[in-house]
Amino acid sequence: MSLVVLPTFRSAWASAVLFTILFFCAVRLAAEPVESLTEGIDGFTAPYRALHIGAPEPGIVEQLLVKEGAWVVKGDLLAKLDCDVHMALLAIARKSMELEGRLKAAEAELALRARRLELIQRLHRDDHAMPEELQRALADHDIAAGNVLSAQEQLVLKRLEYDKIMAQIERRSVRAPIDGVVTTLLKHEGELVAPHDPQLLVLVQLDPLLAEFAVPWSGAARLNVGDSVMVEFEESQQRVDGSVEFISPLTDAESGTVSVKVRLDNPQGSLRSGDRCRLRLRK
Repeated sequence: MSLVVLPTFRSAWASAVLFTILFFCAVRLAAEPVESLTEGIDGFTAPYRALHIGAPEPGIVEQLLVKEGAWVVKGDLLAKLDCDVHMALLAIARKSMELEGRLKAAEAELALRARRLELIQRLHRDDHAMPEELQRALADHDIAAGNVLSAQEQLVLKRLEYDKIMAQIERRSVRAPIDGVVTTLLKHEGELVAPHDPQLLVLVQLDPLLAEFAVPWSGAARLNVGDSVMVEFEESQQRVDGSVEFISPLTDAESGTVSVKVRLDNPQGSLRSGDRCRLRLRK
């Protein structure tokens, strides 16, 4: 009897071992899709914005106030174009704006016509002035009042012309539109900025940075703009929290991947543009 029972016991033990192995394999296979999403997706960092800064008007570069590698803040003066002609026009406009001789003459004429009108009206009431004289006095008064108004309008136009020239001079001062770093100088002092070639320099914004990844469609489908993700930098061994800023609506037909851009805050400038990095999706 013992010879019959022993093989049965061994068979049951082997079945239990096989079941255990199959169970763990099934668990591992079920977990594989999640593992593939958390292994990491390689990418690289890039400037948040790269701007080719140009001059809005043509001219000669009179001053270039920055060098390559210079950090600037929004509003900093980067370059100035020559403005000798504009300064001469400004002086003329300023002087014209200050000239009030025509206005004072018109005001004096109006005062004279007003007194004469008052006299004619008094005489007309006493029947000592003809109606035609009264009409003429009224017309002369209205003409004088119109001359005063015209002189005032001319002064307003001169002030506007002055402001216009001031604005043109300001446009010849090129200022930084964002905080960033100058990476390339395209013009130097003394060079011409032409209408067909107005660019002066390249300014990039490095805070924040963008990390760009080609994410498999299955992984991109789980992401939404604004999601928090982890980005790892291999060289510096840094781990940085980021937020998804862009998910392309297009899937690359050849690779089956979707372009995803992640925003990384970089207030201290510790992260470099162009570094390799790896995206880890939150479980």
